[in-house]
Amino acid sequence: MADHRAGARRSGQLRSATQAVLVISTDHRVLWSNESARVLLGDGQEPLSGRRCHALLSGSDAPCHAASGCPLLAALLTGRPAACTLHEAQAGAAALAASIHPVPGPQGEVEEFVLTVARERQASPPAGRTADGDDELALMFTLSEMDKRGCSLAEVVELLARSLCRGLDRQLVAIYLPSRDARHLVVAGSALAHTLRRPLEQALGGSLPRSLAVPQRSDSAIWRAFRSPRPTVVSGAVPMQQLVLEHAQAPALREILPVLQASTAAGEARLIPIRSQGQPVGVALLAGQSPLEPHARDRAHRSLDAAADILQRKVNRDERRRLQRRTAAILSAVQDGVIGLDTAGRSSFANRSAIELLGWHEDQVGGRTLLELYALPEPPPGTDPALSSPILHAVLTGTRIHQVETTMHRRDGSELQVAASVAPIEEDGELRGAVITFSDIGHRKRMEGELHRSLEHLRLSLSGTVMALGRMAEMRDPYTAGHQQRVAQLSQAIAGRMGLPEDQVELVRLAALVHDIGKIGIPVELLTKPGRLADNEFELIRTHTTVGWEILAQAHLHEAIAAIARQHHERLDGSGYPDGLEGTQIRREARIIAVADTVEAMASHRPYRPALGIDDALAEIFRQRGRHYDPEAVDACIQLFRVGGFTFAQDLR
Repeated sequence: MADHRAGARRSGQLRSATQAVLVISTDHRVLWSNESARVLLGDGQEPLSGRRCHALLSGSDAPCHAASGCPLLAALLTGRPAACTLHEAQAGAAALAASIHPVPGPQGEVEEFVLTVARERQASPPAGRTADGDDELALMFTLSEMDKRGCSLAEVVELLARSLCRGLDRQLVAIYLPSRDARHLVVAGSALAHTLRRPLEQALGGSLPRSLAVPQRSDSAIWRAFRSPRPTVVSGAVPMQQLVLEHAQAPALREILPVLQASTAAGEARLIPIRSQGQPVGVALLAGQSPLEPHARDRAHRSLDAAADILQRKVNRDERRRLQRRTAAILSAVQDGVIGLDTAGRSSFANRSAIELLGWHEDQVGGRTLLELYALPEPPPGTDPALSSPILHAVLTGTRIHQVETTMHRRDGSELQVAASVAPIEEDGELRGAVITFSDIGHRKRMEGELHRSLEHLRLSLSGTVMALGRMAEMRDPYTAGHQQRVAQLSQAIAGRMGLPEDQVELVRLAALVHDIGKIGIPVELLTKPGRLADNEFELIRTHTTVGWEILAQAHLHEAIAAIARQHHERLDGSGYPDGLEGTQIRREARIIAVADTVEAMASHRPYRPALGIDDALAEIFRQRGRHYDPEAVDACIQLFRVGGFTFAQDLR
């Protein structure tokens, strides 16, 4: 806001200035002029744009042919301001004095000139002043134009330093700005008089260093002046030497300190703080053999005041650009694609990964929407665009989404499977745009598909192996043929009714298919004996749980299947076998199979008795609910038959 007010204030000053100000192209044509210029050089009504500057100033159709040549050309070649001496002036016309200020572009080349014109009030300027030396208005306009053209901070400060050096009779002019870490004051631009520059460069064997840093110290005169609201004057041999020594941190200056001290020992240095909106921006050092004249001192203060806001804005802008470059460098190193969008949904930034993933060139992405980039599918006619893609919906509604799997498109039309996140960008409570991050998950999805197919193949192989083992056991016991399949069917239904996870339900089914595989080690005559078994025979039958555990453990099936088969005859009160486990010591899958095994066995025929029926089987598990059998499994089993209408899918008896 402060920058905006300062810019408006400068524009108002230029429009209302009594001094004529014109912007001249390099081919001598007027690009812009203020009202004073139109009154002084024209009829006050017609604009001056497009007219030749020499036609306005001298009434000539051709540039000046003075011995020194046209000052515009000289300023174009040197890039330095010049005084315009008017030739062939019209008879009776007012005597005019003009100054030319080159305006460099971002690359340092002169792009146009600021020409200031005023009526001459005296035959010659005061001693120590030049025609362009007292022109703060032109300086301000020139700096403003440089700022708008994107010139660097160093170029702006260099121009300010040169402007201060002209006509001040100073041997040294330097502008100090704080470093980014605020630990040093850095000479961002400097101008030295030739009498001092030449011996220093000879002592160094080359050009002077462009950047010198003064560390922050309590006894530093430069730092005290930076913080002070008023100028500081340093004079006398000892204070001047101390001021010079503050720059001794620069290795290049250590060799020439004696020369520098000898040149400035008898002089005076004025340290003028540069402040914008009451805050310190920098400090200017003006050093010479004699004190500044009042008019020169006032001019220096006015020039620094005029440049303070521009310097502050340039410092802030350079810092923002540095942070933007740093952010862009960081984002370019990120493997995920990152796209910044404005409130209109147009791309304002895209990192290298985003450009490569979408198949576009860097110059083709900026300013386009995701639909224009074909990154998102075009919504069907009559369809709300926000409903066509979760990414577009989040961008248009200012909502946040995280890692949503969706489809984008490359420039060639091929699909790009991505995991995308969208985050809104807000400033001062207002939506400014959105940031989209996305990663290519096509390879991961292909791997997941292959893994899923492999797992399905393994599951089918495991299921087939288990089925084969179960049938091997049932082939030796024709009276119980199909028992394991029916127990597996009922166990699976009970587990599902209890709300177990899908993988645990499948584990129950597989374990039930082989829960009696240990009977393969029991003599057939015992399995088919019609009468009551003797105690020793019953003990032999009970070994089928441990035999089955040994077989399944060696088969390297699912690690839990062997344990479930071993425990399917354990009971909650510890009365079961083979280990006498109690309560939760028994695996939940085994407790489910125990219920299903009991119901199927009682409802089916056996060699030693006829089938007892479902009703008796359900009554038995309910009677032993909580004592022998898991209550939750019992309740689920009864509900299956009484409410769900469960029936065994096949009868293999």
